[in-house]
Amino acid sequence: MEAEARRILQTALAPQEAPSVRHLYDRVRARFAPLGGVNLELPPREPVREPPRFD
Repeated sequence: MEAEARRILQTALAPQEAPSVRHLYDRVRARFAPLGGVNLELPPREPVREPPRFD
């Protein structure tokens, strides 16, 4: 039983190959890149309003 426990621990704690991690951005870009880009006309920025006062 001790040998089996050692084998289980060695298997569980052995260094494993890291899976190829792709970030969400990379996955979304790879999926939609063949469709082409979109050029949006951005509205001009407006000045920031005054914060509310709590007097």
